[in-house]
Amino acid sequence: MSATNEARVLFLDDETEVLDEYEDLLLVENIRSITKSDPKEALLALFDHPSIQLVVTDLRMPNLNGVDFTRTVKTSLPLRKIEFIWMTGFVDGGYIQECDLPIAILTKPVDSDVLKKTILENLKK
Repeated sequence: MSATNEARVLFLDDETEVLDEYEDLLLVENIRSITKSDPKEALLALFDHPSIQLVVTDLRMPNLNGVDFTRTVKTSLPLRKIEFIWMTGFVDGGYIQECDLPIAILTKPVDSDVLKKTILENLKK
């Protein structure tokens, strides 16, 4: 865990079986993360954990997709500088054009090394 013991990354994915893998991926780097499978719970976690700097979210989820979740976060927490990494099993240019935010987009299944490298690069900014 990090020296401050505060979460810096939030993972949001409706595929709950991958969430533990994502969390473990960062633990070896001493970076604490929070995992959520529901966008509403993820938004509440962002309010509860101001230390979160980066959200890694799936794009295609029931109830609220990753694009709309990103917009909701930006609207709900306008003073917070939160970066986003999108993950998707479906490459769809429409998603990319819908949102002009500075993000990384990774195709699922995401290679663990690529995901970790992308996260670490974004946390250094």
